[in-house]
Amino acid sequence: MKRRNPKIVTAICLLVLVLLMIFVYRHPIIIKWMTGSARMIGRPVRATVFADEHIDKTIRVFHSDKNWDDSKADCYILYILSPYAYRTKHIISLEVVDKYAGVPSLTDKNSFDLVFGALFQSETATQFSDFKDEENGYGFDPHLDISGKTIRFTLPSKQGPGLCSIRIDLSE
Repeated sequence: MKRRNPKIVTAICLLVLVLLMIFVYRHPIIIKWMTGSARMIGRPVRATVFADEHIDKTIRVFHSDKNWDDSKADCYILYILSPYAYRTKHIISLEVVDKYAGVPSLTDKNSFDLVFGALFQSETATQFSDFKDEENGYGFDPHLDISGKTIRFTLPSKQGPGLCSIRIDLSE
């Protein structure tokens, strides 16, 4: 049996360690997930998203069927990739049962992050405020309409003073 060169083994171990440190630095939510203070929501559901009747490929749609306390939920979480053309945070929660659009209190990489296409949410990012809320929301009615496999609502646009119409056609 051949002996491996200890310098090569050490170099490979150091390289793996450095790559792991870079990965965790870029995605700090992974540490929270490993310690149990974050959860993986999962991969995007099959959906086509339209913004003002044009397909918008910067919006990913995720579905969550349970809350942090393992109670049932029916919630779609929208993750808007950068750069985005809306005057909102890049995370939007659409509650199907309560029929409201919410904005999370925290949206940094420690709270929400996409890792290899899967959405992770930390325990600190479970608080959402209704869009209609003047203090913590945006102070406007998004006119959320959920019927069958279609979700419609409006968002403030960065391009002008008007609103942008969003339609999500779910393919599940």
